[in-house]
Amino acid sequence: MNFTSKRGKWLSRLTILFLVVSLLSPVAEGVATSDVTPPKLTSLSLSGTQATVGESIVLSAELFEEESGVDYAYAYYSSPTGGSKTVYLNFNEETANYEGTFDVSTYDDAGQWKLSSLYLKDRQGNGYRIYHRETPYKGSTYEYRNLSGYTIEVYGTLVDDTAPRLGGFSLSSTRANGGESITLSADIIEEGSGVEYVYVSYVPPSGDSEGGKPIELAYNEETGKFEGSFYADPYDLPGIWSIGTIQMGDKLNNHYTYRNGETPYQGGYYEVKDLSAYNIEVIGTVGDTTPPQLNGFSVSQTTIMLGEQVHLSADIVDDLSGVEQVFVYYSTPLGRYVTRDLELSYNPETSRYEGVLAISVSDPAGTWPLYAIEVVDNKGNFFTYYNSLEDSKGRTFEHRDLSQYNISVKAPDTSATVTSIDVQGKTGTNGWFGSSVSVSLTANDNDAGVEKTLYRINGGEWQQYTGPFSLLIDGTATVDYMSIDKAGNEEIVKSNTIKIDTQKPVTAIGDIPSYPVKVDVPLSFLAQDGTSGIARTEYRVNGGTWTHYLTPTYVRTEGKNTVDYRSVDIAGNVEDVKKVEFIIDKTAPTTTSSVKDGWFNSDAEVILTAVDSLSDVTKTEYRLNGGSWTAYTGPVTMSGQGVNILEYRSFDKAGNVEATKQVQVKVDKTAPTTTSSVKEGWSNSDTTVSLISSDSHSGVAKTEFRLNGGAWATYTGGIVVSSEGINKLEYRSVDHAGNAEDIKTVQVKIDKTKPVLNVTFNPSVIVGGTGKLVYVKATVDARDAVSGIASFELASITSSQPDVIKGGKIPEPDIQGAVYGTADTDFYLRDERSGGDRIYTITYKTTDNAGNSTVTTSTIMVKKK
Repeated sequence: MNFTSKRGKWLSRLTILFLVVSLLSPVAEGVATSDVTPPKLTSLSLSGTQATVGESIVLSAELFEEESGVDYAYAYYSSPTGGSKTVYLNFNEETANYEGTFDVSTYDDAGQWKLSSLYLKDRQGNGYRIYHRETPYKGSTYEYRNLSGYTIEVYGTLVDDTAPRLGGFSLSSTRANGGESITLSADIIEEGSGVEYVYVSYVPPSGDSEGGKPIELAYNEETGKFEGSFYADPYDLPGIWSIGTIQMGDKLNNHYTYRNGETPYQGGYYEVKDLSAYNIEVIGTVGDTTPPQLNGFSVSQTTIMLGEQVHLSADIVDDLSGVEQVFVYYSTPLGRYVTRDLELSYNPETSRYEGVLAISVSDPAGTWPLYAIEVVDNKGNFFTYYNSLEDSKGRTFEHRDLSQYNISVKAPDTSATVTSIDVQGKTGTNGWFGSSVSVSLTANDNDAGVEKTLYRINGGEWQQYTGPFSLLIDGTATVDYMSIDKAGNEEIVKSNTIKIDTQKPVTAIGDIPSYPVKVDVPLSFLAQDGTSGIARTEYRVNGGTWTHYLTPTYVRTEGKNTVDYRSVDIAGNVEDVKKVEFIIDKTAPTTTSSVKDGWFNSDAEVILTAVDSLSDVTKTEYRLNGGSWTAYTGPVTMSGQGVNILEYRSFDKAGNVEATKQVQVKVDKTAPTTTSSVKEGWSNSDTTVSLISSDSHSGVAKTEFRLNGGAWATYTGGIVVSSEGINKLEYRSVDHAGNAEDIKTVQVKIDKTKPVLNVTFNPSVIVGGTGKLVYVKATVDARDAVSGIASFELASITSSQPDVIKGGKIPEPDIQGAVYGTADTDFYLRDERSGGDRIYTITYKTTDNAGNSTVTTSTIMVKKK
């Protein structure tokens, strides 16, 4: 069921919020002793363990609660199918026990009903729950216990698992004016345990279900139907009130709901159907949607004693439907639950809503905070005012500071005043002050109040305290003090010992060297303090961590050392930091030379630089090539070529001597020498040139060349020259000292082209046949554009016909005067022929200066005249 009363609805909301806040709140400080112990179950018994329809079993519980008394108790039983039955236990004066009955109805579940839990609560709100568990356990507000011995066997009942159904539904009208009622009539079908409830809900025109009308229908014996009334309140919203649901349930909690909707649907426990025919139009009303307002609130007093009460008064205004309820909620000092839920009543004489907050003697003392004030009008519009420092406001709530209405509840004054002492000064350690002090006494009595406060110093006369007093002298003083309240309660005398030490300790350090040393330096300290005594002496080296001084120690760190030291007395006075400085130098100087790897190509000047970062250099000395040691006063010049050995070392003020170092000073002032493989004359093919370089000291670093004025290139092997003509090859070498050889030049002459040879003859043809010798003149034209013609020669002359033999006599040769292998251009050829034309073949050869040769063959024909 979803229907509750207006009051129940708002009360549930506030109670839940209150419980959440109070459970998170710590127990208030200063709360007087009160009832914080829940009731206890001493014994539990049953009048029987089996029952059938119409029978009852009595549960009897003996409860122990010696303070505020038992408020209520109940037992919770679970059925075999998951149903439940709550048995409330009420006090029976005859038996002095709390008793209740387990009643068996016709349609209860058959089988074992098990006791699952018991809940006990006293009038102070302390609750205790006992759960069924086979394994026992006990907490502060609950415990586990085996409750199987209280099981009840139910038999002879009937089964009802079918929910009621709606057989029909009707309205006496579908329109109502303000102040009129419409009768709702429902025909309910239920064949089992009987109808338990029927509810109809209407939703206002605004659609806000919070402002709806829940209507409970009651059975009318005359009509045999369930009937109820829709009352159109004059302050209802005008318009169409839509039917929302029709809910029904039987006595075994089988329930069924009809929901208003356009799309039909049926589920297991509900169905959706069109119920709009049962909507109601409300006319002639003025809708009230505004909650009442709190114009004022007052309490008769804010401080009371246990057993007294406070009168509460609220000024509430509502201009439409009128105020229906006003609730005031106070929480206890324990802050665990709502213990006062007060409904104020209207007083026509004062025109205010009034009530009484009564505090019993068993209630806890302390502050009872006002939690909230809630106002509700007759249309269910509500507004809640929460006591909070938060400044915020919503549609139905507001946070405002209502702490002026908190109630302070006090217990009777039987306790003495509590006096505390406060000593102000420069706080030291171990209970000491490092300055004069101001002593203040504060007495608190929340009941009768303080009458007077007394004090005395070092057992002297008692004086009445009127304000802070001072203690100025170093040493120890005892202050006794007490207070008396207006009820005559005397506080037990308290004492406080005040120790004052305003002087810092003084520390001396042992001898520290004022000059650089090459040994560890000892540290020792002597501290003095005349009052509280020395707590510790501490030191730190070079800004490190402070170290507690116990016995003499040493500083072993090389370099410039700073030792800070100070002492602290037992009162915490810290001496101003003192410091000493000294130098420990265990490292010899470091000398470097200006000599770099490599060779010098001129006289070498060597600079020696000595460095000692601690005690400074006293002298530097050197020797050359194993000679005598000489004090270094300036740059050392070395002119001898070759590798020179320079040794050197330095001394510092602490007496450290550097290990002898040596460096090689290499001098080479002579350039290297390079030769080439090029020979005189011309070559008729590509020429490979080799360069050979040498240097007697530092050695050749590189050899480079360039060809025909081109870019310089590093020589790495034979240089191939292939261009025809006269090639200009330049070369040079550089040694490791940087000496550069003068540039050398050679010519590489190449001619790979054969010469051109042209030969003509006069006469070029011989005509006749006389058998005579004919003089022939050869003209030779030999040319070469590169290396030029070295020579030409007549190589050979041949005839296509043999010499003619006449009469068996061999005549003179047909070719005469030709000198082969020479530059012969004159010779004779016979004009005789035998048979056909005779052909003389003449061959010449020419050679250029590079050795290239060209051979040319020409012919001279002898023809018949």
